[in-house]
Amino acid sequence: MRRESLTPNERVMRARMAAYMLHARYDPRETTKPARRAYFTRLAYLSARKRRGQRASLGRRATGY
Repeated sequence: MRRESLTPNERVMRARMAAYMLHARYDPRETTKPARRAYFTRLAYLSARKRRGQRASLGRRATGY
């Protein structure tokens, strides 16, 4: 079956079936592990960056600069 012959609804259904099959065959915790690792790494980076900015602004306010 060629892609051009599928309607938008048929493409949606095929994608859903593929997702259901993927999650039925493999543990979702394993298939999403790289995404969760990237998310938490970015979250830690952004929160550390925010803390550094807060410390710097506190220092500026304390010295009057």
